[in-house]
Amino acid sequence: MKELFSPDQMDAAADAAMKELSKLPQTCSIPIARWFKDHYLKAGHKRLGRGLVALAKGTMTLPVSQWTNEEDMVILNEEPSKIKPKVVKKAVGGAS
Repeated sequence: MKELFSPDQMDAAADAAMKELSKLPQTCSIPIARWFKDHYLKAGHKRLGRGLVALAKGTMTLPVSQWTNEEDMVILNEEPSKIKPKVVKKAVGGAS
């Protein structure tokens, strides 16, 4: 039987997920966020989410060393309050 969650529980889970996402290096999180933004209106967030879950399930046996580096693992395992954000410099005079 499918477990149902209240909107408040889902909001709390979404907040926790966004905090976890904010821990990722910008070189990971920004491309994923932009990819999602570029496709969710046509494909739908549920279909994209199912695709991401399928990708994750299909890569569960890959060693961590094949998809990340030691520096990023340190970042992923730190408390968010201890992480200093990496600043991405904007191009001057570039398109926005």
